[in-house]
Amino acid sequence: MSQKPITSIIESICNVGSGFIIALLTWRFIIGPLYDIEPSMSRTLSVTSIFTSISIVRGFIWRRLFNREEASNQPMYSQNHVNELNATIASLRYKVDTTKGMWAFDRDLKDVDFKWIRRNALN
Repeated sequence: MSQKPITSIIESICNVGSGFIIALLTWRFIIGPLYDIEPSMSRTLSVTSIFTSISIVRGFIWRRLFNREEASNQPMYSQNHVNELNATIASLRYKVDTTKGMWAFDRDLKDVDFKWIRRNALN
């Protein structure tokens, strides 16, 4: 089942928001001290925010593309529905094939409109 676009964006924001917090903490407490880099907290927040915004858009686009592909692979009708339609069509074909030109047998021939039968029944 395909997600609505609003659900995709909410999921993307939650996913990237948690990634934002993890990246911020990783940068501040692991990468910075490990490589002896000490940027200010405001600079760390601004850089992380830029990459987070890009990540939200990227995640949303990928989600929509995969949902569109998944939706295009779904059959419009179930196989049971198709089988029912085929059975109905076969039944109608049988009725048409077995009754063509026979509608006038129960009438007196002088009351039969043969032009109507030629126009409608023998096509």
